[in-house]
Amino acid sequence: MICISDAKSTLDLEKEAIKRQKFTIDELMDKAGRALAKEVLKKKPKGLVTIICGRGNNGGDGFAAARYLNREGIEVKVIALYDKEKYSKAALNAFEELSEEIIAEKDHENLIKNSEIIVDAIFGFSFKPPVRQHELTYIELINESNAYTISADVPSALEATTGEVEEKKVVFANKTICFTCLKRGLLTAKGPDYAGNIVVAEIGVKQAIAFKFAQAFAVTENEVKEMLPKRKDLTHKKAVGTVLVISGSAEFSGAPVMTSVAAYRAGAGYVTLVVPQKIKTLMQEKISPEIIVKGVGKDTDGIFKKYHVSKIVELAKDYDSIAFGPGLSLNKETLDFAIDFLKKIERPVVVDADGLKAIAKDKNILKKIKADFVLTPHAGELSVLTGLSVFEIEKDRFKAASKLVFEKVTTLLKGRYTIIHNGEKLFVNMTSNPGMATAGTGDVLTGIIAAFIAQGMEAEKAAVAGSFVHGMAGDIAAKEMSEHYLIATDIIKYLKKAFKRLEV
Repeated sequence: MICISDAKSTLDLEKEAIKRQKFTIDELMDKAGRALAKEVLKKKPKGLVTIICGRGNNGGDGFAAARYLNREGIEVKVIALYDKEKYSKAALNAFEELSEEIIAEKDHENLIKNSEIIVDAIFGFSFKPPVRQHELTYIELINESNAYTISADVPSALEATTGEVEEKKVVFANKTICFTCLKRGLLTAKGPDYAGNIVVAEIGVKQAIAFKFAQAFAVTENEVKEMLPKRKDLTHKKAVGTVLVISGSAEFSGAPVMTSVAAYRAGAGYVTLVVPQKIKTLMQEKISPEIIVKGVGKDTDGIFKKYHVSKIVELAKDYDSIAFGPGLSLNKETLDFAIDFLKKIERPVVVDADGLKAIAKDKNILKKIKADFVLTPHAGELSVLTGLSVFEIEKDRFKAASKLVFEKVTTLLKGRYTIIHNGEKLFVNMTSNPGMATAGTGDVLTGIIAAFIAQGMEAEKAAVAGSFVHGMAGDIAAKEMSEHYLIATDIIKYLKKAFKRLEV
């Protein structure tokens, strides 16, 4: 796991590392500078690398990076924004180790314009607004340049805790190198718009210390590999997980197909789709032949109705998990059906889309559930569930994802960085891309998580791993096809490559 921290906990973490590991701040700065230099070297620069340094320890990280790059023979220039006496003691120590020839005394504007790579080390995680005009001038020059920009810890002038910015007064980074922990603000509010690709660099702080101060955790590929269900040599279809999908209506017939097929492709051994009787034949024609389709109600029923509940609850007893909600419709009769069903079901349920609307209508459902629930709202759906505005949710996604605290409930807040909360801990998924913001991707995710639960994973782990695999498949698809071309069913197709990579 990668720890996620805010400004205060990062400072506390550094103090603890200095105390317990006997580091000096100069040593930590040197390690951070070396990590920055390594990221620059990965770009194999052939032209000028300009490092712009503020007066705090973030600037000191930049000075240390310059020293390492100079040793490697890279053409590097350092722009120190202040006179020596204004720098922190550790930053000044790092500055005084530089060769004089790499310190740029003048012509800063042209240096920045002609740079191949810029390292932004103006402000670090402790930044608080406002941005002064002197620093703003350099932030604007960075953003106006065509250089590839790497920010140290956070893009300068972005608040590390909240992700808040003053528009046009923050660095747009191509890549942000976080030291030891991801910074919370990069993953919420405006943070994702400015951070670019995020990399976490280890600088020698022990994991136990980092975890002590972590506020959330990001799962890694290796950890997901360990989470994924393993099949035994001697097994059969119902021993590797059975999923019941309750989805669809005459109005929405695509969602049940995507949810059901995704569940199968995510490893479930047996998948049954239950739909209103009116669309049973249609679904049998549209869906993969491996999936059993059952209809409920009368031939004229194009939606689920309350009198269907008892039959479906009885049927559900034979399944390991339930995928519930995609494409149900918001018909009043259907909402009444959903409320009654969710109160009576005794199997783990992944609830999405219109199923979430039913919970919003009767929140007492979550107080009396009989099995694990995984709720998978996007910001709009969470707004209906919590009463928070979408603006409030996006402003602090960590806080918003923690609003639904009920026993046996895991909340998965979908978005650029999906956040999962199990009532105690927060987890963040770092896979996915903007191309996945398209109709049906949530239906696919619902099927994947339901399949993982059916194969024996705990609800929380199924949500974490399901989100990761879903995002990885989307990332592979986007890389091979482009984000613009990507649609939800492509994610199902690319699950093959995601699982292949994770099973190695």
